[in-house]
Amino acid sequence: MGAGKLLFSQLPLNVAALCGWGWALFVVLMRFRSGEPWPEHFFSVVTALESICWFEVIQIALGVSHGNLTLGIVLHTIRMLWLLLVCPRIQVVALLFGNIGNLVADLVLLAWCLTEVARYPMFIFPQSHLVSAAPMPHLPT
Repeated sequence: MGAGKLLFSQLPLNVAALCGWGWALFVVLMRFRSGEPWPEHFFSVVTALESICWFEVIQIALGVSHGNLTLGIVLHTIRMLWLLLVCPRIQVVALLFGNIGNLVADLVLLAWCLTEVARYPMFIFPQSHLVSAAPMPHLPT
């Protein structure tokens, strides 16, 4: 299977990821407004979305996709460790540090969601001048 065919077949996955990260962004923004607890399966969904990001890192490693492999490995390792080790203990952090513990979790997730919601349109519409004109930070490869 050629790289173009593989990337085209990822369109449904990229659309699903964009919708998932969009939903996560909505949930985070609503938490800022209401202070309600996280939905029951929120972190499971975010972990699944992060797994899609890992799939992309593996594609970069295999040469199927372009990107900064080192940045992808470091970034998504940190995110996955945070999801698997810190998130299950957020209630404890909130008890120890008060609302600042929840605020930190909300801000971290807000940054992730904004990043992914801004990034996925570039995969879905790679030829779009509107999407490619959006300013994105670029690290040297």
